[in-house]
Amino acid sequence: MAEGKASVPTATEQAELDFEAASVKATEEAKARFQRPKCSKAIASWRLCCSPGLQFKHYYVYGTIKPCSEEWADIKTCIYSKFVPDDKAKALLEEREQAKGKPVKVEELVWEKRDKPPEGWFHPGAKLSTPRPDGR
Repeated sequence: MAEGKASVPTATEQAELDFEAASVKATEEAKARFQRPKCSKAIASWRLCCSPGLQFKHYYVYGTIKPCSEEWADIKTCIYSKFVPDDKAKALLEEREQAKGKPVKVEELVWEKRDKPPEGWFHPGAKLSTPRPDGR
């Protein structure tokens, strides 16, 4: 080839370039489209909520069994979003996320901060504030 002239790609090279450009364009279009979430995450969250360990912890902290209604609502929303048009599904999922709100720390709900033990708290070496039934 003479210097100064641009090389012209062969038919095979041109086909490869066209394929690569089409692949990049398709990838960008796929990213721009609304992607429905997979329901496996919601199902895993619900199964974790129903697990004995989490239920025991919730019972210990709050004194009740956790109903897992939030997790169940997530599953229903996810499944329902599979059968509606993209715009309605997107709005439905956004509405569900806003309804959840931000998580609250357990410490903020249950316990009040103390600087000293409560009155009548037993510690080693102290007398019991109320006598035992057996008189000791």
